[in-house]
Amino acid sequence: QGFGSSCATAFSGVQPMQVLGDSGSEVSSEEGSWNASDLESSDAEDFEGVPVVAMAFNISKGIVGEGILSLPAGIAAGTGIVTALLIMTAFYIVMMYSFWSIGRCCHATGSKTHGEVGFAVRGGKVFPFVMEATNLFKTTLTCTAYALVIGKNSADVWRAFGVEGNWFVTPRGSFLTILVVVLLPLCLLRDLSKLAFSSLFGLACEAGVVVFMIVRLCTGEYRLGGEFYSSQEPGTQLSWGDQEGPEIFTVDLSVFVLIGSMSTAFIAHYNAPKFYHQLRARNSRSFLKATVGGYTIAFLLFATCMVVGYLTFGKNCQGNILHNYSPHDTWATVSRIGMFLATICGFPIAFTGFRAAPPWFFYF
Repeated sequence: QGFGSSCATAFSGVQPMQVLGDSGSEVSSEEGSWNASDLESSDAEDFEGVPVVAMAFNISKGIVGEGILSLPAGIAAGTGIVTALLIMTAFYIVMMYSFWSIGRCCHATGSKTHGEVGFAVRGGKVFPFVMEATNLFKTTLTCTAYALVIGKNSADVWRAFGVEGNWFVTPRGSFLTILVVVLLPLCLLRDLSKLAFSSLFGLACEAGVVVFMIVRLCTGEYRLGGEFYSSQEPGTQLSWGDQEGPEIFTVDLSVFVLIGSMSTAFIAHYNAPKFYHQLRARNSRSFLKATVGGYTIAFLLFATCMVVGYLTFGKNCQGNILHNYSPHDTWATVSRIGMFLATICGFPIAFTGFRAAPPWFFYF
């Protein structure tokens, strides 16, 4: 309440503009006007909103993607386990707070987009333009990365089943087919409650991959003499290098490899205004619950995958930890398919942020 009061007091002195409460989100100036109803983020004005639990799944799926598989390599570069967990915890807290703060700004100003928040804070057109341009740049790169990963993974899945030599099973052909058949219908949805199921399914696939990794670590099938040790690709077997075991508290320049991964691991901020706006009975408290829930699910998946992958393969962790597992391991193949499906489920969430930014450029 104190934050909302201070924002309202600060914004009341910004001219020329008008700030409305939760009942509206229109801002106006002498140069033109902008109404967020032009960018409605739901399929109908009377939609009930997304429950807190479902929104937490959407937030978490917006965070967790294929990048989770690169985290073990961040430790393997030379960071201790405890050090890595402390770094991850710091990013978790900072990113979670900043994500929630965007929702609080939307609550205080009645805004539905980053551009509206920027307009309410600064007035004029430059600051909101910079915010939306940044979002557009980020989401373009994110959607492009998703497209590349989906195409490559789908081709690998087809190859695992012995299907080759057809244009439809190439990375480009596979992605275009999936785009038309699966992704396009999901991307056209504007009500996030309709994406809650796909988000939950994607998280379940990623959790299944983490469970598989835990089982393989506990059973020791990738240790020297284990069932799959000899069938791994060269350079992917368990090795601690010059060390006798895993590093615990190590801190050196190689820590920046993990920091580089963590700097983008918890980012879902480009969708924060829409997540807030579509929350059922939205206010700062309910958005905090959804934010903490979504970020905590992501943190648990990240931390478990990072530590378990490192303990399984040591210094030889690959950039995609699933590449360490034997091609003869059936459950590893199932896990690769699971990550492929999880990536498909994540694309519509990223595309939601991409779609919201361009209309602002017509306003400018």
